[in-house]
Amino acid sequence: MKHCKIISLILSLCLVFGMACVVSGAEAAGENQVVYFGNTQWVELEDGRLLAADVMEQIPFDASGLNDAWEGSDAQAWCEEYAAELFEGEQAVVESVEFLSKDDAEKLSSAMLKASAGWWLSTAYGTAEEKFVCAVSDAGLVGHLHVAKNHGVRPVIALDTGKIVLKSELYKN
Repeated sequence: MKHCKIISLILSLCLVFGMACVVSGAEAAGENQVVYFGNTQWVELEDGRLLAADVMEQIPFDASGLNDAWEGSDAQAWCEEYAAELFEGEQAVVESVEFLSKDDAEKLSSAMLKASAGWWLSTAYGTAEEKFVCAVSDAGLVGHLHVAKNHGVRPVIALDTGKIVLKSELYKN
C-alpha cells in the first residue's frame, strides 16, 4: 500500500509540472518489466512499446460485422477514445495507441500472450468476405474470430521516450 501512495504522489507531481511519468516496478512478466502509466499496468516489450498487462474490456472488433480492416473499425475507434481520455501530460508523450499485429504477437512468448480473457489483434484473417480478425485466446494461443463477436481489448502504446521521466527503483527494499 505504501508504494501506491508513492506512485500516486510521483504521478501527480509529474502531471502538475506537465511531464508524463512512467513508473517501473520490480515486478516482471517473464523477461519483461511491468510499468505503470496513467492508471493502467503495462508490460514493456522489447521494442519499447507498452502492452496492457491484461484485458481492459470487451468489445466487438466491428459491431456491424462488415469491416475486418483496422482502419475504420470499432477497435481503432476504441484506441482513439482511450488516447483522448488520457490526462494532458500523458497525451503529450503517447505517439500511438493500437492493437498488436499477428506478426508482433507471434514474436512474444505464450506467457506474455496469456490474459484473463481472449483479446483482439489488428490483423485481418482469411478472405475479405469472411470478416475474421486474428485474436489471442486467454491461454495465449493465436487464432481468429468473427469481427462482430465481443473479445478483449489489450492495447499497445508507443511513447515518445524523449519526453518521459522513468522511475525504476521504487519497489526495491
